[in-house]
Amino acid sequence: GFNFRDLVLRLELNLLREGNHIEDTVDIHLCPERLPHQVAKTIKLYGKQSCFILVGAGTNNAEQFTELNLPFVKYGDLFEAENEEFEELIWDILDQARKIDSLTDIEQRARIAEHLYSNHRSERDGLDAIDEDEFEYIVNTLLNYCFKTSEMFGTTMSGSEVPDGVLCLQEGSNGPHAYLWDAKYSEPDSEPYNFPAADQRNMTKYPEIIHEHAGMDEKGEDIKHFEGFLFITPRIKANDLINFAKKLNNRYSGDTIILSRVAHIRADALIEFYKGIRSNTHGTRR
Repeated sequence: GFNFRDLVLRLELNLLREGNHIEDTVDIHLCPERLPHQVAKTIKLYGKQSCFILVGAGTNNAEQFTELNLPFVKYGDLFEAENEEFEELIWDILDQARKIDSLTDIEQRARIAEHLYSNHRSERDGLDAIDEDEFEYIVNTLLNYCFKTSEMFGTTMSGSEVPDGVLCLQEGSNGPHAYLWDAKYSEPDSEPYNFPAADQRNMTKYPEIIHEHAGMDEKGEDIKHFEGFLFITPRIKANDLINFAKKLNNRYSGDTIILSRVAHIRADALIEFYKGIRSNTHGTRR
């Protein structure tokens, strides 16, 4: 995929500042080189709480980082700053990074997501093709543009065997319905996605794992169960989905953790859905 190799300082904040307790994590990247614009856009797609110190040739990123609303400061400005000004510059970019969440600049990030999937499934313009990790962020970004309620598990439950995320949908007056989702990427010349029986069996335990760590909906109520499981892929065999649904049903028969609803959303259909909502939204604004 679009790799960004640099020096990273993971800053764990746990302090009192102006009477407020701050507890947060921000990645500070030392950026010593000019990045291809597509790489910078991919950093934006990820939407992580991070900021950048530009040094040497890296200062040439200032214009595109400004365009992409990526927090940065030039090393030269830090070097020349007095103590108070230095602290002010550092806290300025840290505060910008700490405000970033899954919906920050969602329209801009959704445009990037659509462009990456539509134009970079194979190597193009000297850049590598997207990979599975980037596909997950593409899917999450488009889901959040369309529904505003998708959350990825990879960053919050790192190391656990979990699906990629959860999508909550408001359906009538019964409150939000939570669906687990997983993005399965396959390159254009290796479709449909290969979903072996062993992987299907392994994934049936995901709802139980997530249920043990389940959070709350916006009303502060515990998520008791999941309505079903969504797969987002370029293509997958219908029989594989049917067999997975059977395994899911067998594991949770008589249990209320998850219903055995398994649905497939083709990636190109999600793209078209996003385009339709974008067109309707912009049309309304006009």
